[in-house]
Amino acid sequence: SGKPLVVSLEMPPEAAREDGRFWKHGTDGRASQAMWVLHAFLLERQQKGQLILHYHAGFSQRDQSKYEQSVAAALKDIMSRSRLLAYAGHFHSRKQALPVLPEVLPNGALLGQDITRVTLEWMEAGSAWFCSGEPVVCEASPLPARNESVGGAGDLMDGAAYGHDLAYFFSKFTASPPRSAP
Repeated sequence: SGKPLVVSLEMPPEAAREDGRFWKHGTDGRASQAMWVLHAFLLERQQKGQLILHYHAGFSQRDQSKYEQSVAAALKDIMSRSRLLAYAGHFHSRKQALPVLPEVLPNGALLGQDITRVTLEWMEAGSAWFCSGEPVVCEASPLPARNESVGGAGDLMDGAAYGHDLAYFFSKFTASPPRSAP
């Protein structure tokens, strides 16, 4: 395809600057040391003309439904003229609402059938970043080992049980500390 590749990250536009507030004061997985390494890699590829970076967390988050709709509209616009790889949190990329939050349709659901939603899942006990509550609090939280047999690390499987089209499995996750951590 002659269309450009756009990589859209769940980060505010200020994340494009290494010295921005996002990287100095971020307190969740999006501003982690591991995400900085990924972001730096993507910035390098952008400078070489291999992709275009887009940031899709610059919308107001006071109303979760409006946030999801705004992100979906921006991603649909990108999809109309480019190839898209959107990197977002597990909730946002789902094909349907969570039973505990039925009134909020995630942007993954709003994108329709023109995109393949892939969740990253784990098998062994580990940790990952989660944001929840009112006001929203983000923290690294423990992940239990899976009780069900799901295959092995590196497997790409049907993701319906996880609210996605596909599920890619890792052995375990470990929450990377914020980049601003000492």
